[in-house]
Amino acid sequence: IKIATLELYISDEKLKEKLKKIVKTSILEIFILAFFIIVLVFLIIKSLILKPISNIVDAIQNSDIYGIPKEDIPQNNIVKEFNELSIKMNEMIFTIKDLQKQIIKEKDFISNIIDNSNVIIAVIDSNGNMFKINKFAQEFIGYKQEDISNKPFFWLNFLHKDAKETVGNIIEKAKNGNIKKYYKATCISKNQEERVFEWSNTVISKDDGSMDYLVLIGIDVTQKEELELIFNYSKDGIAILDLNTKLLNFNNSFIEMTGYTKDELLEKTSFEMLVNKNIDKHEMLIEEILKKGFIVNHEEIFVFKDKRVFTNLSVSLLPNKKTLLMIIKDVSSLKVLQEQSKLASLGEMIGNIAHQWRQPLSFISTIASSLKVKSEYDMLTKEDINEVSASIVKQTEYLSNTIDNFRDFIKGDKLYTNISIKDVLENSLTLVSASLNNNFVNLILELDDDLTIFGNKNELTEAFLNIISNSKDVLKSIEEKDRFIFIKTKKIDENKLELKFLDSGGGIDESIISKVLEPYFTTKHKSQGTGLGLAIVDKIVRERHKASIEIYNEEFIYNGKKYKGLSFKIIFKTSES
Repeated sequence: IKIATLELYISDEKLKEKLKKIVKTSILEIFILAFFIIVLVFLIIKSLILKPISNIVDAIQNSDIYGIPKEDIPQNNIVKEFNELSIKMNEMIFTIKDLQKQIIKEKDFISNIIDNSNVIIAVIDSNGNMFKINKFAQEFIGYKQEDISNKPFFWLNFLHKDAKETVGNIIEKAKNGNIKKYYKATCISKNQEERVFEWSNTVISKDDGSMDYLVLIGIDVTQKEELELIFNYSKDGIAILDLNTKLLNFNNSFIEMTGYTKDELLEKTSFEMLVNKNIDKHEMLIEEILKKGFIVNHEEIFVFKDKRVFTNLSVSLLPNKKTLLMIIKDVSSLKVLQEQSKLASLGEMIGNIAHQWRQPLSFISTIASSLKVKSEYDMLTKEDINEVSASIVKQTEYLSNTIDNFRDFIKGDKLYTNISIKDVLENSLTLVSASLNNNFVNLILELDDDLTIFGNKNELTEAFLNIISNSKDVLKSIEEKDRFIFIKTKKIDENKLELKFLDSGGGIDESIISKVLEPYFTTKHKSQGTGLGLAIVDKIVRERHKASIEIYNEEFIYNGKKYKGLSFKIIFKTSES
């Protein structure tokens, strides 16, 4: 049995060849294996390390003008550490962006204050270039920023010849630290307007102590003097208050109005002089002023030293946010006339009630007489009694409803709620329809559109009645067949409604039409009108219901005949608009 083969080589050449072949094969295999290992390691490194780093770099390079990345750093990385790095970098970027917004906001805020302040603010460098000047100064002098920049000492052209000698060497003085901080100098605008300014100068130094630039602030003394004249000589009371309404300063008219001395007023607050001592209401009023910055046409009753005064006041929050400017007007005489006007309106209301009741009462009297006659002749039946009773009940219900309508109007409920313009208008017409019929006034209605607003039903009713009553009084002087009042509603859009009153009374002289809404103005005889009816309309419509009102003469054709009359156009809008 053959169990093995033995090869013997005498020469080593063949062995060397075989060994070389084995070595070459081994080297090739190692090289191939190493290549695949390197490629694999590269792919792993690229996927786990290089790609996240590349994404981070790309995100950082995609930055705005300030070098802040526009988008967040990607966080969908396989390696946990890179995700944490991305999260931290995003937090840092968010913080930087937030700070940037605040800085830009503060910068814009400061720039707006500087540009819109009623003083001259200018910055001059050590070479005499006025490289920054605010909007107010540009408007006053008549030159723009680009006209002034890079022109050394060009700003001397704005100074009066006397002022040039005073401030001509201002830069040299600033460099030497001998600058005068406060002085007066006259400025001349491009159109030769002269104004006196009070100047304050501030030198901004470099780290080495030398001058970097000079800041000049000029306050218009002329304007200041004008304001002082207005304050001192205004016929209305003007006072400066702190936020607790303590009086800090006031003009002579305010002293005369109150009857107190200056020292007595300095110990008082405006709230303690009010008739209404409701503290909660006063605090809400202050909150409204702080929120809106002002209140206007606010009515209050003051108890001064020896009299009670009805006032109309306006309060504004001053720029320092710590003091209030109050302008107070004595409207006591106006209140008396308003009460007289209200009594006159009440008398007219009673007349309207009489007109409303006349027909139902006449009807009740007639059917009651008929019932009595039938009873005397033994002709009365049970059906007659039932029929007459039902008719009387129906008429008494009408009388009762009439009283309710007038009572609701006269009691003057001041509650503001959501109300329908059409409902208020129809309610107003029920109060005045009998009076119109009695004066042979034809009412033409087109009330197809409606709008719900936030308002007071009784106040609007009073306004509508005043407009209708004004037209009715005018129409009394023309022929009965030509007496018309047209009332129309028309939707402008979802949030606006046009309400139009138009009569055929011939209109009003164009030279005085702009005055008809002014208090005390009337074209009637003094015994017939106070001149407050339409002024009250204006106050209710514009001030209290934020609507617009337009009055004009209008020519129109109705039933083939040409007419001319006065038109009241009111635009109501919802709070959303």
